[in-house]
Amino acid sequence: TLWVLTEDRLLSYAVDASGTMTPRGQFELPAIGRRLTLRDSLAFVAAGSGGLYALDIRNPEPVEVGNWSGARFVYDVTTSGNLLYVAAGPEGLYVLRFEGTSFTPVGLSRGQGFVASVESGGDAVFALDRAGGTLRRITPVDVR
Repeated sequence: TLWVLTEDRLLSYAVDASGTMTPRGQFELPAIGRRLTLRDSLAFVAAGSGGLYALDIRNPEPVEVGNWSGARFVYDVTTSGNLLYVAAGPEGLYVLRFEGTSFTPVGLSRGQGFVASVESGGDAVFALDRAGGTLRRITPVDVR
């Protein structure tokens, strides 16, 4: 399954051996989709003023299972271990846990600047401070 995020929806396509793509399903976003992150059978969509969406993608037709609107604007999201790192612009970097259908805030780092983008890789999370033009390396802590 190929997942495609546009401004107003998350689309799924089946891709066969010849490369032919067939539309399978979609989820209409109530706000502009900015970034898609996949983890297991879940898609997390940063949706700007619409917050953060968790979608079950086990089937071609995505189903909303959770929404978090604790930040004024969600620019980006990435996962590391069992945590989500949410770029929230001038508010900083939120750390959330998602279990079942609910998001639980674990922390907020306001000292990261205007966090416009986040990415995880290896043993670190990287946060881009748009205002200062600085890329920060953060070592995740496993919080149970």
